[in-house]
Amino acid sequence: MQYIKAKELLNETLQLEQYPSMYRQIPDRSCNPKFYDAQIQFWSKFLIDWSKRYNVVSFHATKLEETLMWNDIYPPLAPTLKTLLKSKIIQKSSKFVIKRSLLSSIIASMRCEDPSDYENIEYNFYQNFEQISRTVRDNIMKNVRPSYDLVISDEELIEKFNITSISHLSNVLEKNRYASRLPDGGFLFSSDIITTPPQNQISLFLALKKSIYQMKKKIKSIDDMISTAQDNKYFETARKLQQIKSNAEELLKNGEKANNILQKGFSHETILNQTENSVNSLQKFLISSIDQLMKEVEVESRDPPENFGHQKEENEETQKFENDASDPHPNEAHNVGNDDFDLGFMPTRSVYK
Repeated sequence: MQYIKAKELLNETLQLEQYPSMYRQIPDRSCNPKFYDAQIQFWSKFLIDWSKRYNVVSFHATKLEETLMWNDIYPPLAPTLKTLLKSKIIQKSSKFVIKRSLLSSIIASMRCEDPSDYENIEYNFYQNFEQISRTVRDNIMKNVRPSYDLVISDEELIEKFNITSISHLSNVLEKNRYASRLPDGGFLFSSDIITTPPQNQISLFLALKKSIYQMKKKIKSIDDMISTAQDNKYFETARKLQQIKSNAEELLKNGEKANNILQKGFSHETILNQTENSVNSLQKFLISSIDQLMKEVEVESRDPPENFGHQKEENEETQKFENDASDPHPNEAHNVGNDDFDLGFMPTRSVYK
């Protein structure tokens, strides 16, 4: 999306009659110093404006070139990128350097690039990363209440702050001591006023947040399959998928209930045990035979619609899965004196201890 925005911005910035001159390839400055400098000035301003307007924190030079191609001509970005590197407006992301093939190096040379200095590199707008890291940290600290809010999953950051590179953000957050990277992904943010939760709770909190996100994604995927089945008049297939979706939504409801309770600051042992049960149920559903059942449904969907009503009976394993999934919390709800605390699961001994 950010590359498309770059193309749109260029169309706003550059008049049609200016394209030939701004796309002209000049081997080096000695050929035409004045024009060479004018090109660098234009493209530098363009890239900086692009980064500020659309909050761009990183970009691939090759992808940007391809998007900005005009009449099969690439924009002369190499001299501009070198200038921005020297002025420390951008920096290379060494982790993302991809070595050019010999053919790519030859092409780069033909395009007046220095293949040893201008590879397929991802660049960062350093100040934008610094600003985003401060924005993320300030936003989290402003809204944090219980220690549960100090644990943030990667999915939350991407969704709330439109982060394009978690690895880059992680470097800046840790360098500034805003947060520490967790082994299973996500971050633990630092706070002077809220006590950091113990490690077992950190793992549980992160697992809950990730499971909720993954379940929402799974439900959307099932929704798409239901629509496809209905459009093709595979009604029995749609019915099976709808049952799977209902089971998933029930488990998601329990997970979100646990999330809401923890956000209120309730984290005594019973709540943590019930939360763990909710996480286990979500994860079991996500990695269970649902994928196998979906494959069977896809196979059935290849049959002509008139064959439905005479579909083969499910095997015992599939039937057992549907029976189990139709009742995601068979145990009696455990009452701890407040209905808001009831997640629909009996507390069990915590494996996070």
